[in-house]
Amino acid sequence: LKLDAAQLASSNQAIRHIFTSNLQSQIAADSIQGRGPAWLIPYVSDSNLEYAFNVWGTIESLHSRTYTRIVTSMYPNPKLVMDMVDQKPEILQRFKLCTEAYDTFFANPTKENLVLLIAAINILEGLSFYISFICNFGFANMGLFESVAKYLRQISFDERLHVALTQNILNTWRKGVDGGEWVQIWNDNSTKIRNMCLDAVNSEISVWNPYLFKH
Repeated sequence: LKLDAAQLASSNQAIRHIFTSNLQSQIAADSIQGRGPAWLIPYVSDSNLEYAFNVWGTIESLHSRTYTRIVTSMYPNPKLVMDMVDQKPEILQRFKLCTEAYDTFFANPTKENLVLLIAAINILEGLSFYISFICNFGFANMGLFESVAKYLRQISFDERLHVALTQNILNTWRKGVDGGEWVQIWNDNSTKIRNMCLDAVNSEISVWNPYLFKH
């Protein structure tokens, strides 16, 4: 990452802001999902799904180590970069939907709240992460931070698996594979889930996009 670090140090304010804020956002999202799958294992009754959730947590830990390596290799004061994550409301806003869904479920672990939580995780994995990856790969196409992009291509492959996993869980409930009760819960909340998706898209457009490209 030496070349990437040198490129960052010599970049203009706009590029440094986009790269650093994007990286901080990925760290925040990964912190949420690094713990989430393990917390949900007590509510999993299928042995294959339990195995998948265990592997999921391990993979997220590996992602966290990767982001730590990027930060410590590219910034003279990595602690400052990490500490600033909590001071950026734009980052916290991006993942408010998912963190609130986790809080709601663990405060009241009903089947309905579980469906809404898995939907929120699907949005985090399938929308927010991919928007961040677009920036990483866009820089690489410009000849910038190409080693970082190589790391994140591996992470994006994992995220595709997590999107597919949550999508399959939601479709299993929606199609009634686990029984009619889940179909009813899905039907009762389908409009709410659609609005969650739209809210996430609108948040990216109205909050995150202006902040990320403000320079």
